[in-house]
Amino acid sequence: MPHEIRYKHLQILKHLFLQLETQLEKKGHLEWAQWLRFKQYLWWESQPGKFWNWSQRLIETDIRLREVVQREILLKNEYNQLAANPTSNQVELYVYNQELDALNKEYWRLERAYNALEALCPSEPARRAYASVRRDPRLEFFPESE
Repeated sequence: MPHEIRYKHLQILKHLFLQLETQLEKKGHLEWAQWLRFKQYLWWESQPGKFWNWSQRLIETDIRLREVVQREILLKNEYNQLAANPTSNQVELYVYNQELDALNKEYWRLERAYNALEALCPSEPARRAYASVRRDPRLEFFPESE
């Protein structure tokens, strides 16, 4: 019975924190909402190393996705310049097409890995913190602890 009461109190507390986060965001206090998520993470997370490993892998995958997109844009521009030139070498165009196909496959693979990592977030406050950073990149994922 005491365990059930503690569990109910914890659920109520989590719900109140979520409401407070929502109100802080609505009023424009994004940093405070992020700080509150960080404190919840510190209070309730039983395996902090698991979170840091997850976040590092997620951020690295996101960076790699962006690199692939940038490379694809560059290659498409170069391909279009070559294709516009009537004296272009067909072998060069073929090589560009091959690399673009490889980048497309790499993007597809990385996007699946990113989605899988995002779904495996080990902590609900961390999931909300990450979603906030995706909405507003000026925010820190988790503020520095005091």
